[in-house]
Amino acid sequence: MSEDYKRQIGKLALCQLAQEMGFSSISSQALDTLEEVTELLIEKIGLRAKLIAEHTGRTECNIFDTSRALDVLQTNKEQLQHFLTNQIADIPFCRENIKFPIVPRLSPQEEIDVFYNDENIPNFLPPFPQDHTYLFTPVPVTRNMDPSELRILKNKEKREIEERLAELKAKTSEDKEDKRKDNNSSPFLSLERINATSHFIEDELA
Repeated sequence: MSEDYKRQIGKLALCQLAQEMGFSSISSQALDTLEEVTELLIEKIGLRAKLIAEHTGRTECNIFDTSRALDVLQTNKEQLQHFLTNQIADIPFCRENIKFPIVPRLSPQEEIDVFYNDENIPNFLPPFPQDHTYLFTPVPVTRNMDPSELRILKNKEKREIEERLAELKAKTSEDKEDKRKDNNSSPFLSLERINATSHFIEDELA
């Protein structure tokens, strides 16, 4: 909302200046570009003036901070002074100066008497919902924040993890041992069985 308001005000001011300088029309693309450049220039001047004021130990900017900011940004102050002394600078704005942000006008409300019911609830608050809407609602589990109990629980979890790792390691070792025994008992890998088979074949051939 604030960005749109700022852009519309800037476009109106630029259109009015262009009209006073003799232009009869302006394209929307050119107007958007001029508005963005003007906004960027104003922001740079304000930011530089603010930094200069803070550097000198002040919280508010004055005309000297603005003049120094224009020098830093390499702005020709003679042209700016010529523009300010020209009649174009005295052109009133085409729209009424609307304060922003707009504060809405609230209609006065009737004052009511505040009283409390049996459950110590004021009358301007809504009543509690029906009992069936929250009686069977699961209650979230609250974690114990006692440091000593948390330390005991942490040590217990650590021991359980170590036991699980030891069991897994032992099971892995047993599987490897069984696999190695199976490989050694295989007739294709047993050297004794290979020799016995070769001797049997030689005896048969002889």
